[in-house]
Amino acid sequence: MKFQFFLPDILNLPTGGNIFNQHLMGVLSRNHEVKKTVISSKKTVEKDGKEHLEDDSHWIVDSLLLWNSSFMERLVSSKITEGKWLLVHYLNILDPQNSSGTKRKQEKEKLSIFDGFIVTSYYSKKMLIESGIAAQKIEVIQPGIVARFSSKRKRRMIIQILTVSSLFRGKGLLEFFPILENLSNLPWQWILVGEDKLDPAFTQKFMEQLEDFRLKNRVQILGPVSQMNLLEIYKQSDIFVLNSRFESCSMVTMEALAFGLPVLVSQVGGLPELVEHEKNGYLVTPGDTHLFTDLLRNLISDPGLRLSMGEKAYQRSRSFPSWQDSTEKFLRFMKSHAKPPGPNGN
Repeated sequence: MKFQFFLPDILNLPTGGNIFNQHLMGVLSRNHEVKKTVISSKKTVEKDGKEHLEDDSHWIVDSLLLWNSSFMERLVSSKITEGKWLLVHYLNILDPQNSSGTKRKQEKEKLSIFDGFIVTSYYSKKMLIESGIAAQKIEVIQPGIVARFSSKRKRRMIIQILTVSSLFRGKGLLEFFPILENLSNLPWQWILVGEDKLDPAFTQKFMEQLEDFRLKNRVQILGPVSQMNLLEIYKQSDIFVLNSRFESCSMVTMEALAFGLPVLVSQVGGLPELVEHEKNGYLVTPGDTHLFTDLLRNLISDPGLRLSMGEKAYQRSRSFPSWQDSTEKFLRFMKSHAKPPGPNGN
């Protein structure tokens, strides 16, 4: 099979969507022809190899490109043989806290040109169905897990709270400062790992507020790190926290569970598919800072609770797929929806 991936020009930034795309293409390329075309926000095109906009490849389009008007015009006018597939990492219609009715309506219109959809959670599938997409056109492909770590952690004097998140609006990062201030009497350090170039204005605002934060000496901002370094950071952490407004899946929460970390995350999107409340972690309604603070206090103060939840987190992760598993499921979906050959065998 042949695959042509169309990706946004931020593909080299270590976001969850980009990492998903890279792993999927990497495993596919072992046995299939895989090409990529990078679509620039400046309306120019970079590509690996020659441009071929009408061929016998399956076209896999990253959902961030729905708002690139010049690319979408070319996509609509193309006459490819196999089909057009949308790789859904984020859509406005998935996010109940996005109030833009105009964008939702425009998105629904754009979705009609695709033959099928790859989503990363059953939540996303449910929302697409509610938007009028036939269930058989949607496949759930969870991100794969690259490693697990089940060893019990040494008790530390200072509890390491880890957040892996791009510096971006909607991730609850600014709202986390007052939560930490309310826990100033406890021994913790907050470690933040994530891309800082997606939203420069927000990054600047975050850094300014960090300077004003009276506990800033207990916060470590690492920026983006390599996959190998991130795995080591999971090992050295005690609690994973994600105070997001919305997550369609959250690969980093899956990784935290796989490394035996109790997790405290927002009850949004696909996160309830990963976290069993009060078993391997906690789910909190966005904006409920009092409950978030109380649950984090419990995790910091109670090593037995962290140990128990961490073991359940690791056990939960054993049902998560590898990237090979995810790619094989992707291929089965592609093959089941392949168009039959034409009258000339093409």
